[in-house]
Amino acid sequence: MTTSTGLAISWDERQKHDALALADLVGAKELTSEQLFAQAAEAVERLDPAIEAVLGLYDDMVADPDRDAPSTAGRLYDVPTLLKDLGLGLAGRTQESGSRLFMSSKRRTRWWRTTFGPGWYRSAGRQARNAA
Repeated sequence: MTTSTGLAISWDERQKHDALALADLVGAKELTSEQLFAQAAEAVERLDPAIEAVLGLYDDMVADPDRDAPSTAGRLYDVPTLLKDLGLGLAGRTQESGSRLFMSSKRRTRWWRTTFGPGWYRSAGRQARNAA
């Protein structure tokens, strides 16, 4: 399924689906997680200049959502997310926690590896801690 704009699903259709419904569409092979990640990146490009909530996208994760070999066990595995820049983190990625003290600080370990087991979701980027 591809729209005339090249997106996997129209914006009108996309807003009718929550994360679980999107995961179900991937499970039914109507969409791929790569298509969802690409559309999420497109949404950030369109909306973020007005709301200034996203600190950055992980272009490598958008291009290859399985890059960090996350566990496929979770129901939301195929749905892109954004990490709050506070607490959660990905190894080797910038995490400033909204503080000048941590400016340009890189995370050494994956937070969820010790809390929830290996990679229970995949992140497309990080968002400001005070973003809505």
